[in-house]
Amino acid sequence: MLLDSKRLIERQVFLLTKDFEYTIVEPPKNPELVPAPYEGEIFKHLQGQHDQRTHGSWAGGGAGVDITEALDEVFFKEKLNIINSSLTQNTPRIAIEAAMRAAGNNVETLDLIEDMDFAESTAGRAYGDNALKIIAERQGFTEKPRTVATVDDLKEIQKTDGGIIVFRGIADYSSTGDDEVTYTAEQALTDFREGEYFGGWGAFGNGTYTTVDIDSAQSYADDVDPDNNKLGNGKVMAMHIPATAKAPTEEVVKTVMREMVWGGEKSHRNNVGRRLAAMGYQYYDAGHVQDDKRGIYVVLDRSMLTVAEQAVGG
Repeated sequence: MLLDSKRLIERQVFLLTKDFEYTIVEPPKNPELVPAPYEGEIFKHLQGQHDQRTHGSWAGGGAGVDITEALDEVFFKEKLNIINSSLTQNTPRIAIEAAMRAAGNNVETLDLIEDMDFAESTAGRAYGDNALKIIAERQGFTEKPRTVATVDDLKEIQKTDGGIIVFRGIADYSSTGDDEVTYTAEQALTDFREGEYFGGWGAFGNGTYTTVDIDSAQSYADDVDPDNNKLGNGKVMAMHIPATAKAPTEEVVKTVMREMVWGGEKSHRNNVGRRLAAMGYQYYDAGHVQDDKRGIYVVLDRSMLTVAEQAVGG
């Protein structure tokens, strides 16, 4: 749920410091506006100006590094007391959910996520999964990707280094629910390369959904569905996933799904994409979640990508 103006005035606002601790700041003077440009780096979360480059050294994670237990302390009030033997049972999620309930949610983190959602939505953009963004920052996954001019350049990289070329289709977006474009597909693609990290939403775990099928990506770009804020007139972005990128095996994904707690407040324990990001995986095959989705790759670490600046066919 997004913050209403009254709540934003009355409550304290918590933001992360560079040491991944919380500090209390004053709410904006005018809650109808995106929060004002306070001095200091930690306030930039609310303006879409947070400098992701500061996170690589203090994050404590990275590709292949499992920071699940460290994130327990971010999303919950207390350390989770999970009995290891319970994870080998047929329903390990029951034990994990019990530990989550006993630990309680970290209200400061929930407030931070709501603030981030509020700032994005009031700017006319769709708001992403900001719980995933917090995890990605801790892992150092929010660095900007490398860029080349065109998809042909990506093909040259693939010839030399292997890897996978994937596509992402984005339609123009309306935050007003009518035919007014508040965020163009062109801007969304530019922001993916140059702006803030955006954690997308998806039925098979959250992250940036891509596909090896360019026609499928184009269908997303052309999608006109005002009820879901999509107005067509979209763009298709091409990107290269390097052969060295870390992805989980199908067995790992199935294990994660057995341990997944469905429902509750946003955390790394109740979403496949968030959990895999916490485990240090940079992307995964949605086909490991559901067999007929093979060839759909969910990107968690945009910094490992090389992205073509020119849209496909543009």
